[in-house]
Amino acid sequence: MRQFWNIPSLPVFSLATYSKPISHPTSVNMNICTFVNKVSIVPKRYSVAVYHNTKTLNNLDENPNSVLQLLCENQINLVRTLGKKSGWDYDKSKFLIDRKLLIDWKGLPVLSGAIAYAYLKAIDKMNAGDHTIYLFDVLHFTKSDRKDYLTIHHIY
Repeated sequence: MRQFWNIPSLPVFSLATYSKPISHPTSVNMNICTFVNKVSIVPKRYSVAVYHNTKTLNNLDENPNSVLQLLCENQINLVRTLGKKSGWDYDKSKFLIDRKLLIDWKGLPVLSGAIAYAYLKAIDKMNAGDHTIYLFDVLHFTKSDRKDYLTIHHIY
């Protein structure tokens, strides 16, 4: 059953966060996020809600740079691993490396085949219940012309 917040067909993103050294493929952790909003055009800004007590949150506290990736429909099989498994207990970078699912973008490991990438820098955060909301400046972005982006309606 869809909840109030799942009624619209929201896009599904993965947020790649990095421990140091950030350019090494094993430094990456990725999650699944749907609580993502554009909040400003000038300057370009996004907000992303991140669950508490996660490796994603820890990485963002150590390193404000991350990459927001808009997933495509054929990446639905990544949702269980990136969204349902904890980066503290499961090596997501090894999972992605072993399956050759990473490419280099702007010197950072990101998912191969995503529809769009936005290089972000966290500029603020606030506690929002079971999530921390991060406010990000968009430093760079790129997108493809594909329209087959993954939505929560594909998952639920």
